[in-house]
Amino acid sequence: MTGPSETTETKRCPSCGSEDVRPSRRKNILQYLYELRGQRKYRCRKCRRSFLVALSPQVKQTLRQEELVRKKRRRGWKAFIQAAPERRALEVLLFIGLLLVFFYTLNKLIRPDGSGIFGTN
Repeated sequence: MTGPSETTETKRCPSCGSEDVRPSRRKNILQYLYELRGQRKYRCRKCRRSFLVALSPQVKQTLRQEELVRKKRRRGWKAFIQAAPERRALEVLLFIGLLLVFFYTLNKLIRPDGSGIFGTN
């Protein structure tokens, strides 16, 4: 995902000189290390070659913010309830609650006199 400051800078392919370039997808840990050093890999849409570009401080800040957002989205339950015992207790309570709702609904569907949806009459 490109940030607003990343798209305003013009980048040229060193091979063909085209400005039609895009950020390359990160494929391995080495590309994350390049970003820590302040470089990002780009790919030319015309000649398909990739090259590294030094990032400006604004782009670095945008990339850090986007990475934090991605990390928060991955947390799931861990972000909602931090402690594992509390999380487990909530899961058990939800399970028991759903069981009660199921048995209540089943009890309403089968009446004591045998009538109802699942009755024999």
